[in-house]
Amino acid sequence: MRIGVELAARADFDPRAAVTLWEKMQKHGKSQPPQFHSTHPSHAARISELREVSAKAMPRYEAARAKR
Repeated sequence: MRIGVELAARADFDPRAAVTLWEKMQKHGKSQPPQFHSTHPSHAARISELREVSAKAMPRYEAARAKR
């Protein structure tokens, strides 16, 4: 997840879009089993981590936009 957000930011894609995507997935998705029963993080956990990761990637995104 972190690598994808980092690569997106360096390629001039807004890393905050990942948060928006997973918020939509959470809104329209089916109920999920408890996270400890799953091989994937819950939507809420994923969104929380993406918010943190995308905030850290913003300087790289801004640098990529400045090179346009």
